[in-house]
Amino acid sequence: MAKARVQSDIDTDFEYLRKDDVIAAEANDYGYDCFAKIETFGTMLAKNVLKGCTKVSGIENHVAIGAKLANFITGNNSLKQEWEINPDLQSYVHSDPRLEKIWDISPSFIAGFKEVGVSLFIVGALATAIPLLAGLLMARYLFKFHPALSLGCTAGARTTTAALGAIQDAVESDTPALGYTVTYAVGNTLLIIWGVVIVLLM
Repeated sequence: MAKARVQSDIDTDFEYLRKDDVIAAEANDYGYDCFAKIETFGTMLAKNVLKGCTKVSGIENHVAIGAKLANFITGNNSLKQEWEINPDLQSYVHSDPRLEKIWDISPSFIAGFKEVGVSLFIVGALATAIPLLAGLLMARYLFKFHPALSLGCTAGARTTTAALGAIQDAVESDTPALGYTVTYAVGNTLLIIWGVVIVLLM
């Protein structure tokens, strides 16, 4: 353990599609008012770009493969710099056409990210918020759903089981779960499919 660390922590890896089940189990054990879902942000340097591109590529064991690719990067080298000086990296990438595809799209991801800048954040926020708000309005005024059912559908669309638990606690009913199940399944399926499609289009 690093000397700067006050205490150690334990990291547990689990299947991505079951992440919300794990979160819900933890929230149920400790109470939704004592549980939070957090996000870690990292700089988009070469290592994180490789991990991210590997994750959305659809390749099996993406966590291990992304980590292995990232471990080839030394210091703050760019992808181009590391490629020119590291024959082991070249050999590993050329061992599988899928790895070659991941490596080819990674530089374009960095260039695109630098080009769009803040607009990417704004568009991402709008793309996240607008469908959810539109879904709530459609459920309320077009389909005449009960508000609890509408909120359950919205939680499922975001594949957030912890949100479903919070809604159920607030309304003191399991009714929101009726709307959650279908949108949860569709949301998870589209998340995987469109991640692969976007990578292929790049």
